[in-house]
Amino acid sequence: IWRDLPDLPLKLIQYSDFEIAEDEVLMPESENENEIKKILSRLLKLSYDILELEDDRSKSSEIRRAGALEIIAEINNFYVVTDSKLTFIKSINSSNTKEQYSALTGLDNYYRTTDDEIDEKLLKNLNLIIKETDDRTVASVCLQIQINAGLIDELSAVFSIDSAKTDIIRKFDKV
Repeated sequence: IWRDLPDLPLKLIQYSDFEIAEDEVLMPESENENEIKKILSRLLKLSYDILELEDDRSKSSEIRRAGALEIIAEINNFYVVTDSKLTFIKSINSSNTKEQYSALTGLDNYYRTTDDEIDEKLLKNLNLIIKETDDRTVASVCLQIQINAGLIDELSAVFSIDSAKTDIIRKFDKV
């Protein structure tokens, strides 16, 4: 169910007949007359509840936690979800690779849809993730976040990926 659940918010919004106001806030488990908004709000609550559970490092936990972050990110495409940024930041250093990737993707989405600026601590964290990861997609998302926040341009990101790729090759050459 967690593989398909993150697609539900988009499907509900696409096939519903209501307007979403610009900068409309949606809170977890808020009461709403509109049934679709009520369902979305409950999905937010479920997602936050899943993230509050202890990560037992099982495959099921990995899928649930990543799916919860994907739901929050998807709803954040249409509504302002007030704690989304902090939620994504809490998970970007997860040892759970799917959770980390979902959190970074959510953060990328957040910076694509807001004018919020990246603070120095987050920037250092993103650069550390780029330096330490062996996963090119993770590094790419970290760089895309910086592009969306206006810190670097696409050409700088390409050079960073090429540099990271060279560093990975050097690591394997030493082994």
